[in-house]
Amino acid sequence: MTDVRAGDGFAQYVIVGTLPDGSALRAPAALAVHVEGGMVTRIEEYVDTAQLAGLFALLG
Repeated sequence: MTDVRAGDGFAQYVIVGTLPDGSALRAPAALAVHVEGGMVTRIEEYVDTAQLAGLFALLG
């Protein structure tokens, strides 16, 4: 992960990697953490899946 920015209950970042064919993988993402009574009740992660097309192609 790069370009990590975090605050109270959220984080934004970019997932990075290199695919077997040498092409770059970069996918912006965000994480939202919901807390009630001091306990985590829900975690949501959002990823720009259009940027994962190369990865999905490898998985068939």
